[in-house]
Parts: sequence; structure tokens; C-alpha cells
Amino acid sequence: MLFMFIILNLVLIPIFYIVYDSAKTQILNIGEEMFTNIVKDSVGLIDLLNEDVKAGKISLPEAQERAKNYILGPKGSDGVRDLSKGKMSAKLDMRVWASQPDGMFTMNPFNIEGVNLWDYQVGGKYTVRDTWSNKEKTGRIVREMWQEGQEPIYYWIAYQAYYEPWNWIVGSGGREEIIYEERLKILQIKFLLAASIALIFSLILSYFFAGIISRKINKIKSVVERASEGDLTQNADLKFMDEFGLLAADFNIMTRSLREMIKKVSFSSEQVSDSAKNLYSSAEHSSSVATSISQSVQEVSTNAENQLNAFSENKNAMDENAQAIAKIAEATSVVSSLANNVLERVQEGREVVGQTIKQMQVVNSSVSGISSSIHTLGENSKEIGQIVDTINQIASQTNLLALNAAIEAARAGDNGKGFAVVADEVRKLAERSENATKQITVLIGEIQKNTLSSVNMMEKGNKEVDVGVQMVNEVGETFQLILSSIEKVTDEVQNVSATTEEISASTEELNASTEQLAHMTSSISENTQGIAGFSQKQMESSDEVITAANRLSKLALELNKEIGKFRI
Repeated sequence: MLFMFIILNLVLIPIFYIVYDSAKTQILNIGEEMFTNIVKDSVGLIDLLNEDVKAGKISLPEAQERAKNYILGPKGSDGVRDLSKGKMSAKLDMRVWASQPDGMFTMNPFNIEGVNLWDYQVGGKYTVRDTWSNKEKTGRIVREMWQEGQEPIYYWIAYQAYYEPWNWIVGSGGREEIIYEERLKILQIKFLLAASIALIFSLILSYFFAGIISRKINKIKSVVERASEGDLTQNADLKFMDEFGLLAADFNIMTRSLREMIKKVSFSSEQVSDSAKNLYSSAEHSSSVATSISQSVQEVSTNAENQLNAFSENKNAMDENAQAIAKIAEATSVVSSLANNVLERVQEGREVVGQTIKQMQVVNSSVSGISSSIHTLGENSKEIGQIVDTINQIASQTNLLALNAAIEAARAGDNGKGFAVVADEVRKLAERSENATKQITVLIGEIQKNTLSSVNMMEKGNKEVDVGVQMVNEVGETFQLILSSIEKVTDEVQNVSATTEEISASTEELNASTEQLAHMTSSISENTQGIAGFSQKQMESSDEVITAANRLSKLALELNKEIGKFRI
């Protein structure tokens, strides 16, 4: 019954909202039509009054005031018009108004006539300039916000028309929710009344059908309870061609299937029990074989690990040998390079020594020539000394002769004055010659002294040059011996380098073979470990199979016990 109630509500509620929304739309359409007619009537009245203005019967302000009084009623002392005395506006929430395109209100039930509301905002929007005083929003229905003083903001549905002679935008409208509020209340009452009647009728029908359904359910329930106790021999005997009849037929099919299934399960459980026993025996044998394999594989793995460790130690030793050989080869290469450099330097030294010997021979020859020249210079200086002595003697005699001539000239008196002058000049010249010869004598002495010293030094230099030439010859012979020795060392170093390279190549081949053998041994060890792991898993699997076989055997026994509870 509750189910029927829920279904009924699920059907009625959407219908209610659909009808409600449709009625709301229709009521709004009626209101829009009403506002359109009111505006047209108001504009017609205004047009009649304007004809009187044109005829000169009344002035324009008087005509406009008459229109306001007729449509909205007279204005009170507070500036608010009495709508109860108007012909077009019955209440504040549905009324007529007029404004100019600049926002000036010319007709309104409140005291805003003559007030410019161009900048008036409602909810942050300029509704006057956008809608109520907008000529583009005339000749059609508009929906816009409005607020009177501190009252809440409401949406208004209105129709507006522009009357050009007076420059008025005449509008008529009302608050959106007021337009359909009363009519929808009546509609809601009618709908709730219909829904209540339908609900009562549905409850009566639900009670009637619930009794029929309950009897069918009780019959099926009885058979199901017996089946739940293990009695599968009973069938549900319902001949109705409805859902319950189909349910009973399906139940009978299910019991037949269960009977066949239980027979098969009973037979299969016996086979499972026998198979579990065979599986238990096979698992024990497999576990024993796996244990033997695991022990053998463990021994092989241990030997492989020992061999791998030995190969690893050999490889380390080979690596050390290879490093040592590489160092020897490197050192040999360095020695060979140094020997070649020394050989080159020795050859250069031998050439330098040869050049030095030649130069020393030239120097020796030059020194000998200089020594001979210095000896000749010494002899010549001696001869110059003798000549100087002769000149000195001549100067002394000339001085004496000049003195004698001066004495004789003095004796001769005036006749000897000219001769005396000549004699005096000769005397002076003789004195100068004597002084010059003395200086020359001193210089000759120094020259002879230096010449003698030079001769001694040249003789000593000749001896030193002879010794130098002998030593240079000995150095040349030594360089030749060094050159021969270095050539032999270079040959031996090259032989050692070649041998070292052969040993290094052999070591690398041996090292590669050792690594390959170690890799193979490692692979064998890993494979044996994998086999050992597999054997261990095989043993564990055998244990699990044994455990599973035991559990399977127990489950087969329990299954047979449970099957024995059913009557088929």
C-alpha cells in the first residue's frame, strides 16, 4: 500500500508542477493583455484631452492634470494620489504612470511627479534611463526592477507606449508575483482537493489488491520455507498468469534444477574425496623427490660458489699482474724515450766536442801566432829603446852645442845676437827632444814590461790550450763510449718493451678467459640457486598440496553431510 502511495505521489507531483507552470504562464499572458489595454485606454483618454487643448477649450497643464486625476485619482496634501478614486489604477502594486524621455516623471501615484529620476538606481542598475524612460522600450511588454523608497526590490511586468504630442511615455504594470498569486492559490486548492480524492481512491484499491497479493505471497512463502529446510519435493501450485504465477513457475524450475544439481554434487564429492587421497600420496612423493634435488643442487651451488671465489681471487691476481705489467711497459716506454733523447743529446755533444776541438786547434794556432808577434814586439821595443838612447844622447850634445854657441854669441856682442837667438831656440828644441825621449824611454819600459808579461801569459796560455785540447779529445772519446753504451741500452729497452707487450697481451687473454670462466661459473651458481629455489618452492607447493588435499578431503566429507540434509 505504501508503494502505491509513493507511485501516486511520483506521478502527481510532476503533473502539479507542469500544470502550475502552465497556469502561471497563462496568467502572466492575461496580465500582459490587461496592461496593454489599460495603456491604450489611457492614451486614448489623453488624446481626447489633447483635442480639447487644440480646440482651445482648456490649457495643456489643465488637460494633463485632468488626465492624472481621472487615471490615478486626485492628489492629497502629501503629494500621494488617492487610487481608490481613480479609474485606471485600483491599487499600488498594479498601476499606471507616465514619464518623459529625460527621466522626469509626470504621472505617478507617489509624490515623485515633477522629479527627475534619470540617475535613480535599483539594485545597481539605472532602470529609469534603461527602461521606464526609454522610448526604445515602448510598444511592447517589458520586465524590469523597481523599488519604492525602502521597500524590497520587485520585478514588474508592464506595457509602455509613447505619446508624442505630450512627450510622455505612458506605462501600466504590476508586480510579477501579485499578478498570478491569487489565481494560483485557487489552482493549488483545486489540485490538492483532486489529489486527496485520488489518494483516498488509491488507498482503497491498494487495500483490495494487497489482500489478493498477500494470499499469493503466503502460498509461495510456505513452499520457500520448506525448501529452505531442505525439502525440495514440494512445488508451488499457483495457476495465475501474473507475476506471482510466473514466480511460482520459476520456483518450481529452480527446485528441479537444485535436485539435479545436488545429485551431481553428491557424485562429484565422492570423486573429489578419492582424488584428494591420490593427490595426497602424489604430493608426499613429490616432496621427497624435491628434497633430494634440493640437497644435490645445494651441494652443486656450494662447489660453484667456492670455484667462483677461487676464480675471483685468480682474477684479482691477474688484474694486479696486468697492472704491474702495464706499469713496466709504461716505465720501459719512458726509459726508451729517455734513452732516445740521451742518444740525441750525446750525438749533439759529440758534434759540439768535435767543433770544440777544431776551435781549440784554431785558438792554439792563433795563440802561437800572437806569442810570436809579442816576441817580435819585445825585440822591436828593445831596438826602439836603443834608438831612443841615441836620440837622447844627440839631444844632450845638441844642448851643449847650443850652450856653447850662446856663449860664443855673447862674446861676439851685437854681431852674435841673431846667432844667439838661433842657439837659444836650438837649445829649447834640444831640451824638448830630451824630455820627449825620456817619456818615450818610460813608455818603452812599460811596453817592454807588458810585453814580457804578455809573453809569459801567452806561454802559459799555450800550455793551457794544449791541456784543453787534450781534455776535449778525451771528452770526445768519452762521448763515443757513452754513445755506444746508450745504443746498446736502447736496443735492450726495445727488446724489453716488445717482451712486455707480449706478456701483457697474454695476460689480457688469460684474464679474459678467467672472466669468461668466472661468468660461466657464476651462471652455473645462479642456475643452481634458481633450481634450488624452484626445488624449495616445489617442496613448499607439495606441502601446500598436501594441506589442500587434507582440506579437500574434509570439505568432501562436510559436503556429503550437507547434501544428506536435502530430500530430493
